[in-house]
Amino acid sequence: MEELLPVFETLDITESTKKLHLYTFKKIKSIADITKPLHTFTFDNIMWLIDQDKTLSESYKKKIICLFVIVKNYYDPNDEALPLLRNQIPEVNNKLLDKKVEDFKTEDTNQFDNIEQWIQILDDPQKYIMNYIIFYLNTRNLDLIAKVIHDVDYDTTKDDSINYLVVYPDHVKFIRNVYKTKGSYGQKINLIHDNKFLNCIRQIPNNTFLLNNNRDVIHKMIKRRTYNNMTETEYLHNVIQKYKSDANKLFEIEQNRGSNIRNLLSNYNSDFLNLSNER
Repeated sequence: MEELLPVFETLDITESTKKLHLYTFKKIKSIADITKPLHTFTFDNIMWLIDQDKTLSESYKKKIICLFVIVKNYYDPNDEALPLLRNQIPEVNNKLLDKKVEDFKTEDTNQFDNIEQWIQILDDPQKYIMNYIIFYLNTRNLDLIAKVIHDVDYDTTKDDSINYLVVYPDHVKFIRNVYKTKGSYGQKINLIHDNKFLNCIRQIPNNTFLLNNNRDVIHKMIKRRTYNNMTETEYLHNVIQKYKSDANKLFEIEQNRGSNIRNLLSNYNSDFLNLSNER
């Protein structure tokens, strides 16, 4: 159950749909007394699981596959099982693509300059740091659960279950040990030399978390502090639209976020989605 909570936080779905997913989740767990997390299943594991209950209808099999797709896409969008699973439910995949295209049609993804100007005039230290990281380092919300450390000799290797912002005289080292695609991309380190960022983070007490480290509320907490209450995904939409023809910048975003270029373009670029939809 806990595995689904952060997934639901990122989805624009009704309570009734959540209940349906939870029912499917319980069904999966009951089929073969499954205890391991859904996102760790391989494609073969999933197909084996579905085959264990001969009474499952074709529509219910698709519900199970759809839930695996949702969960895997949250925990690792580069999971090699995802394209194989999506091929099992082409009509569902097409509906998701249609929805992405419609969402892009109603979303203004040409606000890069407005967002950048707004961030530069922020005077709240926490707010500036948070927006800077999401916008310029292209991170996800949960990456911001990071502890601020003012002691450069602090041993950040003692606990690799925490992200760190280590403050040096002329830069900040942002160490990410915990983020969505850590399994595929490993630990990430960014060096931040922005003067305003340095001034702001020096106002955050030592050995404290930048934001409340409650995973269940961080999405809402961040959205209340962004430009026009945008989500981190909407920030990324605007960044990708700005740099969609700049291969070097796309590679930088790929490294920052921990997501391959193809995934970035196919999920966050309206031109690519519209092109895909016309095929």
